[in-house]
Amino acid sequence: ISDNSFVSEFPMFIDYPIVSNGFKFEDNFINITYIGSLDENNRNPTKVLELLSRCKADKPLKVHIWGNVTAKIEKIISEYKNLVEYHGYVNNENVQYIYSISDFLLNISNKVTYKMMPSKIFQMFSTGKHILNYCEVEYDVTKSYFCGYPGTIELSNDTIVEELSNIITK
Repeated sequence: ISDNSFVSEFPMFIDYPIVSNGFKFEDNFINITYIGSLDENNRNPTKVLELLSRCKADKPLKVHIWGNVTAKIEKIISEYKNLVEYHGYVNNENVQYIYSISDFLLNISNKVTYKMMPSKIFQMFSTGKHILNYCEVEYDVTKSYFCGYPGTIELSNDTIVEELSNIITK
């Protein structure tokens, strides 16, 4: 964070209408939702998927991905076919509904454009859900916001799988 940066009061609630599109998750999984773009340079899910694939929880994990992905990321996703389900695009009016029925939300912070604030994080915060936050860049602009959100579960390359498994199972 630069010397001229500041963090104001943490936003606690944003009133988004929840519109059901009839989508349902399977009950026999712990359902984790990621909505956004993924690519090999800026938001690469490889390390997160590797970490989540090793978790042992009371139910198997299922990572649901909506958004724009590159061909290379689509190939990576296919390597985790037992863990990941790619749904393609989602209309903005259905995002809050999908978040509301998820067990956990997933954020993969920007690696290259880490000085940009993605507006989706505030929409995620407004759900009150636990957010698995993966951030590779020490000076990511979102870190101070995630530190202030009580439902943040920080993920990194140093995350201990057994500890994460215990957190997800609770």
